[in-house]
Amino acid sequence: LTPPPLCAPRRTPAHSRTRARARVRACRGRVRPKRLQRRAGGERGERPPPRVGVQAAAGAMEEHRAERLRGVVEDPDALFGIVVGAAFVLLVFSYLFLRGRVCWVPTSTSSRERRTSSLARSMSSDGETWYDALEDHLPVTAGMVDYASRAVPLLLGEDAGADGNHASPSSMPRLTKLLGTSVPKQEPPSGVCPGEKMPCSWSVGDASECKVRAGPNYPKKGLKDPSLPALYECVGVDIVSAGCRLDEAIPRLGPLPAGGSSWHKGCRVPRCITVNCQLPFVEGPKLWGEHPPEDAGVSVVLQFVATPELLSMAEATASGEAVGSDGRIPAVRLLQAVFERGTLELPNKARPGFYSSGAMKALAWVEDLENVELPRLLRPTVEKFNGKPVLLSNYGRMFVDPGGEWMEIDFDVRLMSWPTKSVLCKLRERLRSVSAHAAFVIQGTQDDELPEVVLGNLRLHGMDLEHGAWIDDDRAPAGARFAGASP
Repeated sequence: LTPPPLCAPRRTPAHSRTRARARVRACRGRVRPKRLQRRAGGERGERPPPRVGVQAAAGAMEEHRAERLRGVVEDPDALFGIVVGAAFVLLVFSYLFLRGRVCWVPTSTSSRERRTSSLARSMSSDGETWYDALEDHLPVTAGMVDYASRAVPLLLGEDAGADGNHASPSSMPRLTKLLGTSVPKQEPPSGVCPGEKMPCSWSVGDASECKVRAGPNYPKKGLKDPSLPALYECVGVDIVSAGCRLDEAIPRLGPLPAGGSSWHKGCRVPRCITVNCQLPFVEGPKLWGEHPPEDAGVSVVLQFVATPELLSMAEATASGEAVGSDGRIPAVRLLQAVFERGTLELPNKARPGFYSSGAMKALAWVEDLENVELPRLLRPTVEKFNGKPVLLSNYGRMFVDPGGEWMEIDFDVRLMSWPTKSVLCKLRERLRSVSAHAAFVIQGTQDDELPEVVLGNLRLHGMDLEHGAWIDDDRAPAGARFAGASP
C-alpha cells in the first residue's frame, strides 16, 4: 500500500462555490457601469444633478415669496392695514380683560405640581370641575382663556323660553314674605317616568350620593369618597321673581327659619344658611357688553338650618375641647374659617382653582340620566360633564350677620359666559321633566382639611322657573311692581 501524498489538492464543496458566485454577482450588480455614469454627468457615488425645470420652478417660487413680502413692507396701504388690524385685536383683548372675560393664567407652577395636578384630575372622574374637564377640549390657546367662565352644563334641550317669554306677574301667586313654602316638600309621584312633566317640588337629599375629596395627599392621588352626613338640612325652597334681581333675600324679605335651638354665638358657625341662585330669562350679549338690565330673572332661594351634630362639634372645636374622631371635624373648621372671613373671595385675592382651600363650590346632577331622552351624539358628553362642580368665588357674594346667626350666599348666573346662559335658557323647559340633586361644599386641599363634607343638599323635581311666585321688593323699579290681585 502506498501512503497518500502529503500535499493533496483540497476540493471546495459545490454549495460553497455556489454561494461565492452569488456574492460576486451581487457585488457586480451594485456597481454602476461607467457608460451610465458618464451619461448622468457625474462620478461614481455622486447623485445626478436635478433637472433644470425643477430648479427653475423652485427659484421662481422663492422669488415670488420674496417679492410679495417686499410688496407688503413697502406698500403703505398694506402696512397700515396690518397695524390697524393688530391694534384692533389688542383693543378687543384689552376690553375683554378689563371685563373679566379673558384673563392671563400664569404658568409659574413647577413641573412637579403640574404632574401631580394632571394625575389627580385624571383620577377624579376626568376633571375636578367643568372648566378642568373642558380644558382639553376647547380649541383655544392654553393659558389665555378663563376656562371657569366658559363652564357650561352641557344638557341641551328645546329652544323654549330662550326669547325671554315667561309668565306675567299678574298670573303668579303673590307672596308677602319668603317662608320657604312656595315650593312644596314632597317626593315625586312614583308613576312619573323620566321625560314626563311632574309637579314642582323638593325633597331631602342623601349626601352620600355626592363624592367629595378625601385624603391622604389628594393633590397627588385624587381620591374621592362618598360624603359623610351633611352639616345643614334643607327646610324650605322658594322660586320667586320680584321685578329686579333679588339680593339679600333672608332676612330682608322673610324671617329666619326655625331650628338649631342649641346654637349660640360661641359656636362660630351660622345657625341658618341661605343660598340664592339668581337665574336670567334671556341669554344676553354673546361676546361683550352688559346683560340687559330689564331682565329681572328669577331666584331659587334655598334655606338650610344647622344640625345638632354640627353645633356640638362646632362648640367643642371653638372652645378647644377634645372633639373625638368624627370625620366631619376638618369640614367644620373650614366652615368656621370661611364664616370668619365673611366673603367668597379667597385670601390675598387668589384665583380660585384646583389648589384653593376654602372656596365655595356647587354641584348639580340630573338623576336617572340614562333614562332621559337626549340626542345620541350628545349623550356621551352629557354623561361626562353631569355633576361637575363650579367654584362660586367669581360669581357670587356672601352676606354675614354681624351677630353671627345667619349667612347668605348669592351667586348670579348673569356673570357667567354667554354659552352658560344660552344653555340654561334652553334648559328651562327640560327642567320640568327631570329630578336634579344639588349640593354645596367648601373645598379642601390639604390633609388637615379633608375629607370634604357636604354643607347642605336637596333634590329638586320638575323645577318650573317660569311660573314661580311673586314678591314685592322695594328695590324694584316702580314700573315692575306687582299689578295683580291682592294676596
